[in-house]
Formats: sequence, structure tokens, C-alpha cells
Amino acid sequence: TKQAAKQASGAMADRHFVNDMPDFVEEREDGEQEEAKTGEGGSLKRLLFLPYDKASLKFLQAGVEIKDK
Repeated sequence: TKQAAKQASGAMADRHFVNDMPDFVEEREDGEQEEAKTGEGGSLKRLLFLPYDKASLKFLQAGVEIKDK
């Protein structure tokens, strides 16, 4: 059935690509979001890391510009 195939593909994805995201993140009382910083540049730069530093920085700048709009 379609549902069995969907469950099997989900299990395979979990087996090969571990989901490191937490299941639940509590909301802070002040409504602000806490940014996870991991080393220099924060998590966004880590996610956008490429062996080509100039391209990575351009993607980071474009992302920050979009976020600020």
C-alpha cells in the first residue's frame, strides 16, 4: 500500500540521514528566539559552508539581506 511504502521510505531516510533537530523547542517568555551559535559565524554560516569561502560569504550576505527585508 501507499502508506507502507511511505513508512519504509521514511525509515530508510532516518537510517541514512539522522535528524539532529530537536522534536520540540520551548518558547521563551519574552518571545525572542535564541540563535544557536556554533563557533565563528554562527549556525547559518556553518550550514552554508562550502570549500569556496567567497561563495559561502556571498550566500551568507544574501541570506542576511533577505532576512532583514
